[in-house]
Amino acid sequence: MPAAAKKKMQLAKKKKQTVYIYGATCYGKTEFVKQFLEFRNYLYFSCKDSRQLLLNVNAFRCMLHLYENNQDAIQEWIKEAPDENETFFVMERYRYLIKIRCYILQAEYVKGLSLLELLKYYAGQCSRPYLSMEA
Repeated sequence: MPAAAKKKMQLAKKKKQTVYIYGATCYGKTEFVKQFLEFRNYLYFSCKDSRQLLLNVNAFRCMLHLYENNQDAIQEWIKEAPDENETFFVMERYRYLIKIRCYILQAEYVKGLSLLELLKYYAGQCSRPYLSMEA
């Protein structure tokens, strides 16, 4: 990890900020991020109406497993992932993006492309350029 990024992460840790956690994954610090999420898990459970937050945190954990190619953990997450074939729910867009990555890793390209097309259609209809870029 570059010294400047490490310094920023240490500063964020002192200030008890989680801003740099996502960035830490870019430097291969997935174990650090997983430990941090476990340490902070009690905060997520103590939030009122934290169900959606917990679902997204679990999706982020799955992304860490994708970086590590942890097939067993990915399979477990897919079981709890939203089913786009049953109902497409726009509030699940972050989890859908993670699910597309899972499909690609598992060579289920048709499923991934199908979900990607749903997201691209939504992004176009609802003027969500950030989602178009991500997709």
